[in-house]
Amino acid sequence: MQEAIDSYKEKLEANPYMIFRPVTRNDLRKIERARENGKIDRGVRLTHYVDWDILILKVPTAKHEAAHRRFGQRLTVRAGMMGLIDEFCDVGGTKFPVRRGSKEGDSSFKPQSIRPRESDRPTIVIEAGWSQSLSKLRIDARRWLEESGDQVKIV
Repeated sequence: MQEAIDSYKEKLEANPYMIFRPVTRNDLRKIERARENGKIDRGVRLTHYVDWDILILKVPTAKHEAAHRRFGQRLTVRAGMMGLIDEFCDVGGTKFPVRRGSKEGDSSFKPQSIRPRESDRPTIVIEAGWSQSLSKLRIDARRWLEESGDQVKIV
């Protein structure tokens, strides 16, 4: 998988997505272990669709990363100005389960006192669209909102 990512790097600015199939749940666990061990770039975002055994990889560019990180920093500063700096927990691009799969936002945040466990879902998710269409961003937002069991409040 990392070889495929490396060979595609020249084209990533125009299209940062790669689709792998078939990818079962067991395959996904192996991919996640390889990612944790540094064999696959940790910066890639994974979206897995169980029903179709499809894994969509988003390989973020520097422009993409700058866009969502700047916005996330502004949210953090505003939370601090409201006295919520210790409450406003940045969980980054952590993977969370959604119905029939899993999803990673570009940035995400949750209230620390209400959702203290690592597995607790975020309440705010940022999906950046430097190289995505508005319709794709809306699909991602809808998936977060509808499949989080009402836990994600803002995308």
